[in-house]
Parts: sequence; C-alpha cells; structure tokens
Amino acid sequence: MNRRTVAAVALALAVVLAGCGGSGQQDPGTESTPGDTPTATATPTPQPFQSMPPGVSEQGVTDREALLDAHASALDGTSVTVDVDFRLTVDGDGQNVALRGKVTPDDDRGWMQVETDDGVGTYYTESGTTYRTVTIDGETSHGTTDQVSAIPDSPRFGADSRARDALWNANWTFDGIVQRDGEHLLRYEATNVTLPSEVDVDRESAGATTSGTLLVDENGVIRHVEVSATVETDQRTVEYGVTVSFSAVGSTTIEAPDWLDQAKDG
Repeated sequence: MNRRTVAAVALALAVVLAGCGGSGQQDPGTESTPGDTPTATATPTPQPFQSMPPGVSEQGVTDREALLDAHASALDGTSVTVDVDFRLTVDGDGQNVALRGKVTPDDDRGWMQVETDDGVGTYYTESGTTYRTVTIDGETSHGTTDQVSAIPDSPRFGADSRARDALWNANWTFDGIVQRDGEHLLRYEATNVTLPSEVDVDRESAGATTSGTLLVDENGVIRHVEVSATVETDQRTVEYGVTVSFSAVGSTTIEAPDWLDQAKDG
C-alpha cells in the first residue's frame, strides 16, 4: 500500500480519532476559569416560541441528556448535512480534523469529505462501492477504496457524539433568540469551558481564554454548537475546539460527483 493510499485511508479515519478527545461527560459545574465568557443577560422568550424544547430554558441548558434525546429524536430518519471540526493541539502539534457528511436515511448512497493537516479526501459510496478523490501534497488521485464507506455506520457520522462533548465541556447561559435563514433559534453562550479530561495541564497557574455558542431550534435540534479554549502555562499552550453544525435538515440530497468517472477509471 503506497503513501497516498495510506494517507487516503487515514484521512477518512481521522474523524474517528478526533472522537478520542471526548469530555467523559464531566459537568463543569460552577468552577471559575480565568478568561471565561461574561455571563449574558437572559431575556423573555418572544414569539414564535410557545415553549422551550426539552432540556433548555431561559436559565440555560438545564438537562443536557434531555436536549440530546430531543435532538436525536427530531433527526431520526431525516436527511441532514453535518459539519464537524475538532482541534486539540499542544504547542501547535496534535489533531486538526474537519468532516462534512451528507446523511440520507434508507439510501444506498453516501458522501463525505475529510480534511486534515495532511490533505483532503472526498468519498462517494454507491451500491456498495466507495469512490474517492484525494489531494495530498498538491497532487490529486482518484480510485476506489474498501477501507471506508461514505454511508455512516453511526447516526450522522458521529456528529451527535461531538455535540455531546461540546455541551458537557461548558456551562450555558441563555442569550435570547436569533434569526438565521428565516428560522428563529434559541442562542446560548458558553461559560466555564473545560479541556478534555485526559489533557494534563496545571489549571491553577494557567491563563485561559474560552468561548462558545449554542443554537437550538424549536424541535430541540442542535443546529450549531461550538466551544473553544486556549490554556497557557509557562511550559505549554493547549488549544482545544469543537464545532458541530447540522444544516439542510430534511432537504439534504446526494448526487453523483463530477469526478466519479475518473474514480471508476482509477
């Protein structure tokens, strides 16, 4: 297996490795962290929201599991496009992974794109065969692979798990209602963003800069969630970030890519 084939497989698997940076579902509680985002002022809920989705209120995110359950239930059997970005580096070295995937339930076709520091791989699965186009070191190759599939074997390419990580690595304060693409969404700001539990950093003597945003629709779908933290000590700088977005809910489709013939020719 040559370097490009190895790298192509590594690109597709990189998002799985990114999942190893999970939170372990540690509730950040009310601990004070240097550089926290200032608490936003909650405002009364205007129309069109007659009531809040499960797990959220004007006091913040009150029950993470209830919100995640509502999110999964609302998206069950629904087409959606997911975007996941994960970053965990120490002094600039570590993981930087981005994935975009299209989910069309009960379809034999799939599409995903994975980007890492090594390159970009795009994958299209149809009738049991996965075709790929990969760009590494400025050179692009096409072909097929039996190492990965663009049809997710877990709901929404594992994006729900990454959303869980982001929710559990912060506290959330209600910041009102915003409008995006004609939809009204509940907006929350993150405070007390924590690093994944396996990152060994002396927080007592560290300076930290943190931020985060959560957008939830009326059905409880987490349309967007992101958290980030930069922790600096005398010895090291740790950067952590998770961003997850769910878009084109109910309207995502998968079409054969324009490079498919090239991939079939190998």
